[in-house]
Amino acid sequence: QLSCCCISAKRTCSSMGGPPAQGSHGRHDSKGSRSGLPSIHRHSTQEYHSTYIDRGITRMAERGNLREDLEDLRQLVTHKGHGSLLRGWRNLFDPNGELSVDYGTFIRIAGQLHYIGNVEGIMAVQGDAANFTLAELAPYEGDLMKRFMKWIKAEFGSPMELYAILDLTKKGKVSRESFIGGCLQRGFEASQDQMEIIFECCDPGDIGNVLKEEMVFLESDPGMRQREALKQKGGFIRDWKQKAAMEYINNARNVNSKGSDSSALPPKHRLAPRPWLANAFENIPLVVCQRRRDRDREARFRQKVARHIFKRQLKASFGNQVRGIRRAVAGPDGCTTTLSDLRRYCRKVDMPVHIKDLWDSLDLDMDNRINLEEVCPQEGSALAKFQVWAYERAGSVAGLWETEEAKLARAKRRGFGSFMADNKMKLKSFQEALEQIGWPGDSQERQTIFQALDSLGCGLITIEDLEWLDRWEAPEYLSAEPDEEAWHELKELFIKAYKHPLRAWRVCLDRDNSNRLAWSEFQEACKKVRFPGNVGGAWLALDEDMSGYITMREYDLHSEELLTSFKEWAEVNFGSVKLCFKMLDADRSGSVTYTELKRACHKMQWPGDVRTLFDCIDIDGNDKKGRDGSTGKRAISLDEIVFLDSWSVEPPPEVARLEDLLAEAEAKKVLAASASPSQSLNMLRSRRPADQLISSPTSSPRSQDGSPPAPPASAPGGKRGLLQKQKTTSLVQDVDGFEDPTRMLKKKTNAKRGLLKRASSAPGLSDAVGL
Repeated sequence: QLSCCCISAKRTCSSMGGPPAQGSHGRHDSKGSRSGLPSIHRHSTQEYHSTYIDRGITRMAERGNLREDLEDLRQLVTHKGHGSLLRGWRNLFDPNGELSVDYGTFIRIAGQLHYIGNVEGIMAVQGDAANFTLAELAPYEGDLMKRFMKWIKAEFGSPMELYAILDLTKKGKVSRESFIGGCLQRGFEASQDQMEIIFECCDPGDIGNVLKEEMVFLESDPGMRQREALKQKGGFIRDWKQKAAMEYINNARNVNSKGSDSSALPPKHRLAPRPWLANAFENIPLVVCQRRRDRDREARFRQKVARHIFKRQLKASFGNQVRGIRRAVAGPDGCTTTLSDLRRYCRKVDMPVHIKDLWDSLDLDMDNRINLEEVCPQEGSALAKFQVWAYERAGSVAGLWETEEAKLARAKRRGFGSFMADNKMKLKSFQEALEQIGWPGDSQERQTIFQALDSLGCGLITIEDLEWLDRWEAPEYLSAEPDEEAWHELKELFIKAYKHPLRAWRVCLDRDNSNRLAWSEFQEACKKVRFPGNVGGAWLALDEDMSGYITMREYDLHSEELLTSFKEWAEVNFGSVKLCFKMLDADRSGSVTYTELKRACHKMQWPGDVRTLFDCIDIDGNDKKGRDGSTGKRAISLDEIVFLDSWSVEPPPEVARLEDLLAEAEAKKVLAASASPSQSLNMLRSRRPADQLISSPTSSPRSQDGSPPAPPASAPGGKRGLLQKQKTTSLVQDVDGFEDPTRMLKKKTNAKRGLLKRASSAPGLSDAVGL
């Protein structure tokens, strides 16, 4: 989107190509305009777009002339140049300084500017529809630059000779005063305002100095200009390295890919990378950057697969993930899990995952422990809301057991002749007691809470189950509702205290530079800015997916794009942010000033906002210790920027969803391949006795032709032999990849003459059903 502006001054004759008024080419002030153009002021983007589009549609309907179209284009280019027409021309259309642009490039840039006008008519103003020159856009400025180039050729022979004369300090840069004063002293006939225009054309990055490579475009000979540009910038070599690196990466991926349809070149192909060049390619910054990205992506995928395997195994073994955590995974309190607890459980069930990947996928806030809400966020939210309601009604969750409604429900069951003791209660009785107390939970919350409290899966609840829920310290946000107004109030406090959301994130929120904001860090930040509102609601307004942490993308998308863009730019051009810092620190002072950063970003064509990046990364700018040693100016140290190397960049939402689907499918395959028939049968035996499953021969089903089945003695060893044979048969898989042991055993035994039948009346059978 374009920054908005409106025209407040009367158009001058110079905008139509005539001679400018005296002083009209000076610096922009309240009295005059810059480069003979009308003054430009900023308004809202939406207002400018609406007025500009309406004006363009009206002009097209009225068949407006080319003068108005050309004038609007001048205004857009001037605004993009921050008030300078020639700087906007260099940055948008002519980065190489050829003072002309071809038809395709002009059409593309005009579309990016949202320009509405007769583009083809503008291109053909002087009869050449294939190219658009600076003289066609601004005749006065174009003639001035041509006259300056001719003077350089006649007096010095090349712009490099002029630069060598002007660069008296030999630091590789010429200031504004030195450039203007040196040219005027050596005989170039121009006014101070005209020299300001020429300087702005030679300083497209607006850094206040003219660099040596920016003077190359003043060479009138095209061949000499191209050779000098390659010599100064090394652009051809850099582009060749980038292209060669991408070909090397793609070929390496195809070689390592599975399948016969790989497009990798054979090793003896004349275009295939040679083994003795592998080290040279591996040291190219683009290859180093891509290798790091591939490692991060593979690690993220392994963590997602491990998380899916863990959760599916819990559900398959215990019927409910919260029940599995309480009974087998968590520590003595049944709520938190340490690394040793997780290792013990994974070894016990022989889970086919890497412990480190599983731990990293579950410990979301990186506090060296796994809480219940990190594994089951939806179930945790329901339990937290129930916990808050119980505290309001009975003082605690265990206090519900001693309420009159609960006592009446237990006594009612005993009055019907039930053998139930007073220390147990059926879930149905507990539900009736909660309804009489006035619990507002719906059917889904009721099912979630009852399954979590029923630790044995037998339809009973005890007071120990309620005491377990009292021991769980639920975060405040689990029982809250999203509150957008609270988040807007909190964001205003952050901006008021730190001037920019990115600086607030760096200084106050993400203190460990992990790109993951934990709940404890969020609470501390709210206390620091003295936020009196709904902290939990503000958190949920950002954490919409209930992931348990907040990334910068959820916090402020513009700041995330700025940092990610700079990180990618540094990795592609230098290999890492650390190497980028060392290259920018030319004087080896251990810090990078704003001028050095802006010069490098302009030279290497980073399109981001350098000022915002510098102000937000320089967190100790007000401290004298954080200033540059040689100049005393504000500067960025290596410690302030090196965090970007280890900064975890979250994938886009659509990529994340695709990774989740692939990880879930991979988890099914791993579980199906790792589960053996003996393990499935042992799981079944641990849930019910074998004598409940084995029926008499008379109750076995008939075969398809109606004849009675063969006697059990046909299987060697009788029932024991049949079970032993069942243990050695291959695993039958269903569409989910992991079949329930009860269902699998029924299929096997029915195929082996029906000696076993499914005991659907056994307690807890519904919890043993697979995924």
